[in-house]
Amino acid sequence: MASYTNGESNDGETKGIQPKITLYTNHLCPFAHRAHITLEELGLDFEEVIIDLDKPREQWYLDINPRGLVPSIKYTVPGLYDEEIITESSIVAQFLADARPSHLLPGSLHDPFAPLFRARLAFFVDTWNTKVQGNLYPMMKADGEEKEKLAKETVAAIEKEVEPLLANAAPFFGGKDKPTLAEAIIAPFLIRFFAFSKEGNLLPSSLKKSIEALPNTGKWAKAVVQIPSALTIWNEEEVIKRTSARVAKMKEAANFPNTATMGALKYVEELQKKKQSDVLRFLLRVRCWELRQLNVIHRASRPSRPDKARRLGYKAKQGYVIYRVRVRRGGRKRPVPKGATYGKPTNQGVNQLKFQRSLRSVAEERVGRRCANLRVLNSYWINQDSTYKYFEIILVDPQHKAIRKDARINWIVNPVHKHRELRGLTSTGKHNRGINKGHRYNNTSAGRRKTWKRQNTLSLWRYR
Repeated sequence: MASYTNGESNDGETKGIQPKITLYTNHLCPFAHRAHITLEELGLDFEEVIIDLDKPREQWYLDINPRGLVPSIKYTVPGLYDEEIITESSIVAQFLADARPSHLLPGSLHDPFAPLFRARLAFFVDTWNTKVQGNLYPMMKADGEEKEKLAKETVAAIEKEVEPLLANAAPFFGGKDKPTLAEAIIAPFLIRFFAFSKEGNLLPSSLKKSIEALPNTGKWAKAVVQIPSALTIWNEEEVIKRTSARVAKMKEAANFPNTATMGALKYVEELQKKKQSDVLRFLLRVRCWELRQLNVIHRASRPSRPDKARRLGYKAKQGYVIYRVRVRRGGRKRPVPKGATYGKPTNQGVNQLKFQRSLRSVAEERVGRRCANLRVLNSYWINQDSTYKYFEIILVDPQHKAIRKDARINWIVNPVHKHRELRGLTSTGKHNRGINKGHRYNNTSAGRRKTWKRQNTLSLWRYR
């Protein structure tokens, strides 16, 4: 049976030894703000190291936290812990509260109701993080009616999900008169909700008023934003200034140039230039799933990238055909032990044997063999996954009257262009021909004798 202890001391855990804590932080980061509030509420001394988030992290900090995020703490208790590293804001706050039970969070064996309180507190924090906090940046990036709409949705989520959980707040969560771990984790973002709503630029002014109008949440929120430990590093003017600049940069990166005036094909072209955008990543993921269900080579009713197809010569008229093909990625040479030739010519070797043509050229060849009565005009990439690359091949029917009568394309009717994809006459084929190509070409640059001399000369000259 579990035994419960009265009091909030944890001297039995740390043997009365004050821990040595180094906090790696940035005063403008809301996540690092959580660690500051927790440490202030626990009354723990700590050494502070400021991490500049505006430049790439230095290697010494990446050795501490490979993700390069703040906060991180280095926690040492002589005889118990030897420079243990804890990362991620909520985990840091939880660890500190568990290591030194206090009004923030009672120990599991503090009393019979402590486990229940901890469970309800964890549920409350999770509700805030999943239902409310995620709306902060979308609201800031939105404009006009969209911003107001998101604000109303946020208030509705608070009223539905958070308001019932604060029914017994007095004024803090769980009927406590002192801040709990829930306030330590939520306060940095609630303070920003209120601060960003003052001017109405980052967040709508109605957001703060609507939250304060809620009977339970309003009373709780007013108490949270006035917690002394939450205001020790809070610099409202600087945070608003830096956040406004960051949101402006995010809007600039998210918006395509002149999307309101450009045509459909131009929009698709600009979209393809931003392959890491949420829109294109989603489209490529869905299309890749569709392509995996289809045959290796199949005819397409229309190009997936009409802008690219048109730039490469495709016309939406009779005589033009689009085929899709998938090609397995990677080299096809079987890896073998050094020295094993498996019946190959003795001078062929086993190293540095690389396929000299691109997968796109392979795709053209396979479609050209399948459709021997058509001529390959060009091709382009459309998708890829971990195993395959997918291409679309533009083909032309040399027997079609619409092609033979079109002076812009009837050059491909000439017999010299039969199976042009097999002879390096297409765009990708030309890239695989000429100088700087061939097996071990690097060993012939500047001449074979020059290469042999360079590789077999021992130079002891050193620059000092």
